[in-house]
Amino acid sequence: MTGERISWERDGLEMVLIPAGSFEMEDHFNEESTDAQPVHTVELVEFYMDVTAMTNAQYEVFVQHTGVETAVLDEIYLPSRLTINRW
Repeated sequence: MTGERISWERDGLEMVLIPAGSFEMEDHFNEESTDAQPVHTVELVEFYMDVTAMTNAQYEVFVQHTGVETAVLDEIYLPSRLTINRW
């Protein structure tokens, strides 16, 4: 059923079913990026996605439970008036 919603048992967050389907991926505008591949069809199986974006607090819980962390915060440009508070 398209658009089926569930509440994930681990955190109670609402998720919506994304149906299986296909789409064309890569350089549709002939921009010739160095890592672009020719346009090709990608097939996806159905999957669930959170209805809302993950908050920083939710991400921290994820990191604590899994040990998985990215270095993205170290690569983000921030205006001088903003800071990142690490836990």
